[in-house]
Amino acid sequence: MDLAGTWAVSFPLLIVDRETVKLQRDLRQIYNELRLGGLLTAYAYFLGNRAITDTYTRLLQLLQTYFSRHDLPLPPETKELQNAKTNAQNKWRQLVDDFVTSSSAVSVSYWFTHRGLLTRTNLIAQDFVYDQTNVVMVDVAYQTQAYALHWISEDDERVCPVCQRYAEGGNHGYYLLNWYMPAAFPPVHPNCRCRIEILYQN
Repeated sequence: MDLAGTWAVSFPLLIVDRETVKLQRDLRQIYNELRLGGLLTAYAYFLGNRAITDTYTRLLQLLQTYFSRHDLPLPPETKELQNAKTNAQNKWRQLVDDFVTSSSAVSVSYWFTHRGLLTRTNLIAQDFVYDQTNVVMVDVAYQTQAYALHWISEDDERVCPVCQRYAEGGNHGYYLLNWYMPAAFPPVHPNCRCRIEILYQN
């Protein structure tokens, strides 16, 4: 693959991390109020779904602003994007249900304990924000007939073998659009931190 004369479009990681932290904080606050008896289960469902929807709307607006500054078409609100939101809301509902179940259980696994539920709350937020961002990047790449996609994984000891394989696959992590593509796009597992970058030819 010839990368000479190409230029990249990569949504700022600072914004991704900021939106992740904000949603994590909002969901943790709702969970803690539920745990302390300050919320009914139905209202916890509602507040969590609203926090996810607010993040979805705000992040889509930030993505659209980012692409307009690069004179690229605005990303459409696709079925895949709506699925990302629905998946996050379903995970939140399951977390609330599991909290109610664990309250009356004699013995529970780690993921049903207070610490485990808090961890799951953080994962719901992170996976959702990364999922929404990467879906938009892939959609825009196809919409604008980009040259290639670049799979970027974190360069630390926490990277799993699956992500490492994708980041080294194709042509050293570069995948020619409509030629050879990865079997899946990030996030490929809970707590996946991989991102997609778009490459264009001059």
